[in-house]
Amino acid sequence: YNSRYRASLIENSRAAKEYGAEILLEEHREKYKCPDCGGIISLHDAECSECQHKMRTLCN
Repeated sequence: YNSRYRASLIENSRAAKEYGAEILLEEHREKYKCPDCGGIISLHDAECSECQHKMRTLCN
């Protein structure tokens, strides 16, 4: 998961435990928000669930 999607499930779990799930989710909402419509960019295909805007890459 780390190499393919540049996301660490272990780090996400640690952050949720340390800071709380709400803060982690809010950070991820902002991190994966579509710049065109505000929808959610899928981690798996880098595409917006609402407008299908395709991102080149997702930042970590």
